[in-house]
Amino acid sequence: MTDKHFNHSPKALEPNHQTDFSSIVEPKFLAPDQESSLIAQQSLPPPAEPPVHNASEIALPTPIPRRRIKPKHVVIATSVAAVIMGGAIAANTVRTNQYQKIAEAHTLLSEACHTPTLADATALSAADNTWNAAEAQLQGIPPIPGFGIRDAQALRATYASCKINIDATRLSQEVATRSKAARAAVKQSAVLPEEEWVAHVTQLNAAIEYLEDIQTRFGDPAELAQSMPIFGTVEKQLKEYKQIRTVAQDRHDTERNAVQNLKAAQSLYQQFEANPNPSDATQRERTEATLLRAIARLNLISLEGTTVSADASSYRQTYAKALSDFRAAPRRQQLRQLAERFKQLASALRSGMTTDELSSTLERIGRELAQLQQAPNSSQALRYFQTALDDYRFAQSLMLACARQDNCSTGLISEDLFVRPTSPLYRKLIDFYSANTELFQGQSINEKAALGAIATHANQNVETAQKLIEQ
Repeated sequence: MTDKHFNHSPKALEPNHQTDFSSIVEPKFLAPDQESSLIAQQSLPPPAEPPVHNASEIALPTPIPRRRIKPKHVVIATSVAAVIMGGAIAANTVRTNQYQKIAEAHTLLSEACHTPTLADATALSAADNTWNAAEAQLQGIPPIPGFGIRDAQALRATYASCKINIDATRLSQEVATRSKAARAAVKQSAVLPEEEWVAHVTQLNAAIEYLEDIQTRFGDPAELAQSMPIFGTVEKQLKEYKQIRTVAQDRHDTERNAVQNLKAAQSLYQQFEANPNPSDATQRERTEATLLRAIARLNLISLEGTTVSADASSYRQTYAKALSDFRAAPRRQQLRQLAERFKQLASALRSGMTTDELSSTLERIGRELAQLQQAPNSSQALRYFQTALDDYRFAQSLMLACARQDNCSTGLISEDLFVRPTSPLYRKLIDFYSANTELFQGQSINEKAALGAIATHANQNVETAQKLIEQ
């Protein structure tokens, strides 16, 4: 609050001359001789002329018997007179003290209401203390006419607006103090835990109550605003603080809901992890539904603005991968089985198998691979499985070719079969040998060495496919 919040000229805060406090003087008592003289001069009427009567009209008075005044009666009369005189003196002293209190209260009220500014908490406290000191003086005046009670009432009425301004300013400062942290948090869009937002909302509620008190407690704000600017801004402040409270309450609700949703998502995910890969189809549907509910809970948490937003983002990635893996589990199992069949084929081919056995095995593997390739979002592993299958089909062609003597010939020294240059497979075998010389391990390009090299090459593709399956 600035100086304009207490923009009263000194004259406006002084008494409006209903009672002239400067004329208050201490009563004076008169000396006994002066008092008798004054009574003789002012109180007694002039002596009247004696009436004239005839002698016959004069009647002799009945003689009145004289009584002697007893000493005790004299003492009593003297005591009563002393008491009356003492009471008068005491009453006059009391009146003097009461008016002295009124004068002191007048000085204190004038000091309190001439404070340059009440925006400073220290100045406001000083003004309030000074006012209370003046009020303490006035409260000691008895409610008896003639002892200053009316003057005390007039003094209070004269400075009533000053007291209103002090009280309203104190409430206004309380509003600012209580709402300071909450207003800063809302303005800065602070990320705070739920309990801190609860505290901010509580303080804002208190601040709004103080503003409503300012608005209703002292009278019509429109009339008061003419002499006290603080009442001219209370309506605007009240609207602003209610808006701030609404934002703070929304932040509190958002934080509370985010924390609750995160806890619920974690609980659902724990249920999922208890049986992540059930074999029963119905149970798989239930397990997947549980994981989907966990993900849905996470999606209710905003990406920023809460204390758990970062954690929620991390959990989203984890849960999404878990869902992908769960859905891919049956397919992954099929891929693992296919890789195992390729491994068995390689071992059988090295050990020696007939052309019919090889053809039957390749036909079965080919059907399984075709089914997997038709599924959406096919795995990269299928590409390496296809290459391995092509290798084994090349081995099949080589075995079929060497079954005919016109394509292969027996070595001069050994009985190994060599592909003749005139065979359609010769160029393909030479290209395979050139690209994979190390697979032949220094052996000649005969049928057995070629089949072993082909099986090794196919196995390398299968191993690569297995790594992709487990990623």
